[in-house]
Amino acid sequence: MRGLSTRMHCNQNVLLPASLKPASLRPTYPITIARLCMARLSLWLPLFCALFWNAQCPWLAGQQDNPVDEARWHLGCELFQMLLEERGVSNIQPLESSLLEPENSVIVLTDDLSAFRRDLWMRLVKFVEKGGSVLIASDQSGLMSGIGEIKPGPVYSMVADDVYLNHKDCLRIQRLDNSHAIMRGVTQIISNRTAWLALPSTPSFRNPIRWKTVASLPPTCAQVSSRNQPLIAVSDPDTPVNGVMVLVADTSILTNGMLWHGDNAAFAIRLSETLCRGNKTDLTFLSGGRALSSYKDRIQPSNPASRTEDPSLSNAPELPGTDMDTALQVSNHILKSIADSNILNEAMSNQPRPVNRKGYALTVLAMLATVAGLALLATIIRRAPALVNRIPPVRHLSVFQMESNLKN
Repeated sequence: MRGLSTRMHCNQNVLLPASLKPASLRPTYPITIARLCMARLSLWLPLFCALFWNAQCPWLAGQQDNPVDEARWHLGCELFQMLLEERGVSNIQPLESSLLEPENSVIVLTDDLSAFRRDLWMRLVKFVEKGGSVLIASDQSGLMSGIGEIKPGPVYSMVADDVYLNHKDCLRIQRLDNSHAIMRGVTQIISNRTAWLALPSTPSFRNPIRWKTVASLPPTCAQVSSRNQPLIAVSDPDTPVNGVMVLVADTSILTNGMLWHGDNAAFAIRLSETLCRGNKTDLTFLSGGRALSSYKDRIQPSNPASRTEDPSLSNAPELPGTDMDTALQVSNHILKSIADSNILNEAMSNQPRPVNRKGYALTVLAMLATVAGLALLATIIRRAPALVNRIPPVRHLSVFQMESNLKN
């Protein structure tokens, strides 16, 4: 028994649990590190609190003095409506009035089509048969009796040649029928989260319109059912008396923010020429079922009375005004210069994304927290040798020493 005890004493080193060790033998480096962390964090905590408190202040939120809603402008169709009105279709009429005078009227329906009654679609078919012009542009699913159906998107592609600015849901539409007047001079159309059209192959009693596809989706779309499907279709009139109906399965092609991409502007010009063919004077422009006023009323400042005039200009001579043709020429020259410089193509890749105030504040806080964490980690690494030297050596106790400590 004594030999066994001697072998255990000589060969077996037993580590005593920390709870049984004297206080003087317990390591103190975790406490040192904790105190160091608290000291560092106490320096950054007031800054975090101040930044979070001021997150809603104007200097951080980036509030704009301009009352114009930039996001609403980019998603609106004021520029396309301007093309229609400048071609003489400037008499804004309610829908029912335009339906009664098809020879003089252009009807444009965009965005959500669910607000319209089901019998409207057949009335539009009769409207076109009597010489009216209709544009239906929407990317929301819906069945239009006597016309066709819009299948829901968004359609996207994984092939680099068919996507625009590396956005999978922004497609380059290059399968165009340039023999049609509406696609003259158009080489590609840029779509944004588009849907597609399901149209009857042949005219019938329930679907009397013969359709001509002028733009199709690429064959590389991820959704198999959307491959090679129509994106833009134009009615093929049976007689010269008939009007025209154009279907576009993506409203964003005609929005202010997307006209600068690809040849969308050229397509909008050709589309306006097609719709305004003949002696058209009346316009009904509906967005999501809501009738819109003239584009001139919507691009004016929302509160002109709030502007302050310079007193020194009160007695200034009145400048001669410019006619509409001169103003349009100047505007076209400026827009062409901007388009050639590629500024808009680089600045707007999809849809306008306004700065989120809360997200901006949290992003700044996260960046500061990361810097503070890196600074704390660097301090710990720099002081690691000193902390290791302060760690007391661990004493290896034999069984007899353990029994003695337990008794004491």
